[in-house]
Amino acid sequence: MPTEAEKKEATRLAIQEIYTVLLGVRNSDDGGLVQDIKEIKGHLSRQNGRISKNRAMIVTLIAFLAGMGILDATVWHRLLGG
Repeated sequence: MPTEAEKKEATRLAIQEIYTVLLGVRNSDDGGLVQDIKEIKGHLSRQNGRISKNRAMIVTLIAFLAGMGILDATVWHRLLGG
């Protein structure tokens, strides 16, 4: 049966491991999970910007083609499989 001192040491080591996983290793490039989440948020932000830009371009293209008379009801009927 572990003594009280051994239990405290085991708890301290577990807390230190959790700290290292979450915040990374001190004095190194490893930023732990916190840094990983910040990087993922940055990537998602850039990706969402590209998706929004693509969506706007598609809507503009559809509006242009419909305005030119290229896209009409029969084309939409064929595209939708009717």
